[in-house]
Amino acid sequence: MADTHKHSDKESHPHAGEKSHAKEHKPEPKGPAKEHKAAPKTGEPKPGAKEHKSTGAHRKTEEAQKRAAGKTPSASQKGAQAAKPRPKSDVKIVEKATPKYAAQPKPTLTEDQKHGLALRRSISDRRPWFRRQQWYEYKRLADSGWRKPTGVDSAQRRHFGYEQPVVRIGFGGPKSVRGLHSSGFREVYVEHVEDLQGVDKTTHAARISGKLGARKLKLIYAEADKLGVRVLNRRKLE
Repeated sequence: MADTHKHSDKESHPHAGEKSHAKEHKPEPKGPAKEHKAAPKTGEPKPGAKEHKSTGAHRKTEEAQKRAAGKTPSASQKGAQAAKPRPKSDVKIVEKATPKYAAQPKPTLTEDQKHGLALRRSISDRRPWFRRQQWYEYKRLADSGWRKPTGVDSAQRRHFGYEQPVVRIGFGGPKSVRGLHSSGFREVYVEHVEDLQGVDKTTHAARISGKLGARKLKLIYAEADKLGVRVLNRRKLE
């Protein structure tokens, strides 16, 4: 009976005897333990690390240390150095003569004319820009200025509301200053030096022709300055 029991145990555990024959797995021996390096303390640079730029507080402390050692001059020392007389040089400063400003002559106006000029400026601010009819349809008419509409069927001539405004008496300025320059002078066309002889400098100003060259312009400018006549379209000459 005992043998049958032993046999039955072997049958129930067929691999029980194999444990003795199997090689035991032993862990491989580890190498020497690595030494744990302590982290550097705050404030101490790491070995091999690049130096960082110093902050403003560090620069101030360094400058204070250098100043205490006498390397960097202080503000008082800098002032003393600046106060020392410098050796005189042979360089001479030449001041250029700037031309004096000459006021333009002004017209002699009456009180009625002064009031008329101020009124004309306020009216011109709200006056529309007059253009000829169909100026927007043809490129050649864009800069032609004002022309009176004369067509039989022209809507602008008949003052239709959707058309642009037409020149009429209601848009005019004061009659007392009509034809005067914005400065208050009445313009006189000048083309020769002799044209300046009959000009009244208190009420007239010269409008010089644009066809003249530099040689004639110099002569006319010199004569106008001599007579005290204002030139409205004076230009710079080389």
